[in-house]
Formats: sequence, structure tokens, C-alpha cells
Amino acid sequence: MATPIVAPGGAPTFAKGITHRRRSCDTPTQQHFAAHNALSLAMLYLNRGNLPAARRKAVQALATIKQMREMVHG
Repeated sequence: MATPIVAPGGAPTFAKGITHRRRSCDTPTQQHFAAHNALSLAMLYLNRGNLPAARRKAVQALATIKQMREMVHG
């Protein structure tokens, strides 16, 4: 049985069975915004010295840019 975890709002959540789904961007504008946002956060994390988080966000931005290129070039 999963161990209940009390969220900050007081609603219980469960550690086992939680799934995270990435929502794909539908339009090029949304993809551009997502890439820009990820790069902005990467720079913020880099300036704060949080290299693992900066790397994750940079990889996320590059993946979004790759999706944009595939969308344009087929």
C-alpha cells in the first residue's frame, strides 16, 4: 500500500502511482515560448550555481527546438 503524503494544502497524495505527463506544445508559438522559458530558467539556475537544474532546463529547451525544427522541416 502506498504511503500517504500530506501536501501543503492539506490534501493527501500518494507516493506510489504518481505519474507526470509532459504536455506537448500544439503550435509553433507555444513551442517557441516553451523553449524561451526553459532557456531563461537555465540561465537563472546557472547564475545561482545550480548546474544540474540548469542542465535539465537546457536539455528541455533543446528538445523543444528539435520538435520545432521537425514540425517545420517535416
